[in-house]
Amino acid sequence: MIVSNERMDEVIQAVLTVWEQRQHQTQQDIVQTDLRRQELITQIQVIVDKMKLVSSETAIKYMEEDLVKIEQQLANLDNEKEEHMNEETVKMPVILTYVKYLAEHLKELLLHHSNPLNRAAYFAVLFDKVPSYDILADGTENIANITEVSELFRRAHSDHSNLVSPPRLERRSAP
Repeated sequence: MIVSNERMDEVIQAVLTVWEQRQHQTQQDIVQTDLRRQELITQIQVIVDKMKLVSSETAIKYMEEDLVKIEQQLANLDNEKEEHMNEETVKMPVILTYVKYLAEHLKELLLHHSNPLNRAAYFAVLFDKVPSYDILADGTENIANITEVSELFRRAHSDHSNLVSPPRLERRSAP
């Protein structure tokens, strides 16, 4: 087992926290899209009102071009919003079941899976960037010493840190 039983709750909490953050960001994106849409409608109304007062054919032509551009932006925003609305909502119980399975069987999935592409995908879960062969061959016991290991697994094997930590300003050490 890659993640110990006592850390499984922390892993699940970390996954839920990331999911909640993404849900919140999606809601903020939808609100921003609605605000931008309202701004564009207001711009259209202002241009139409100005067109009623202007008699110059050249000015009207430029205003019509601006209207076409704004209407295109509105169409793009509507398409984006429709895509957000049509996205299938994630069923968290199913995701959590996969997380538990992955944590419990990662070794078997990494070493004994018949499909090499799937093995590579499972390998990518462990590492943020591809480690060198020397790092892997070294076989260090302390996962925290391998810088390429995913933050989730580094924290899962640390004896003194939680998987979910409050946001804070961190000092970076010199390379």
